[in-house]
Amino acid sequence: MRLRVKSKKKLAINVPKAIESEKIKIPQFKITKQEWIAIVNITAFAFIWMLFIAPQLMYSDFFLSLTPPLQYFLYNFGIMLFTFIVLGIPLSYTMKHHVDLKGVIRGGLTSWLFVSFVIDMLEPPYIIAPDGKMLLTNMESLVGTSPDYTLHWFYTTLFPNIENIFIVLPFSGDCSLLFISIYFLSPVFVVIIMALLLKPGMLRKLLLR
Repeated sequence: MRLRVKSKKKLAINVPKAIESEKIKIPQFKITKQEWIAIVNITAFAFIWMLFIAPQLMYSDFFLSLTPPLQYFLYNFGIMLFTFIVLGIPLSYTMKHHVDLKGVIRGGLTSWLFVSFVIDMLEPPYIIAPDGKMLLTNMESLVGTSPDYTLHWFYTTLFPNIENIFIVLPFSGDCSLLFISIYFLSPVFVVIIMALLLKPGMLRKLLLR
């Protein structure tokens, strides 16, 4: 009697395929021809201002007769525009994954505020002493174009007696409220303004709460 051995059926085992790692998508650098033309024109104008106009302002009686905020703005106008291009374009691309003039202006203004009213202002030497008095008074030395003297004019115009108000600080003794406002409070305010410029909807959310 012949025994038949049934052949074993091969079991099909579905082996899951290896999970492919997701590819990192690099955003494309999107910018129109008109935006390129505007950026090139702004850059050229910034160099013209820095090389030809700003040096002439230094020896102008009209420039020295202006208030410190106007001196600060006119003298640094070319550098501000150049900062908008050099720092505003990368910041706009990082946040929006594309470049547009509105984002460049917003990013450039934010970068300028940080460089000028935080880094540059807190870097010695200081123009204002802890007692609130001016350390440099020669206006022909372009002291009026500095951010701390610009803030000095702003605070003393709004609050004429601010330099005569003193606050006792640890490790330093009496310190003028003017000095504290310029070198301690102002950088904090600037950082808040920077946050609002980068995220305009933040202020609306804070007001709705």
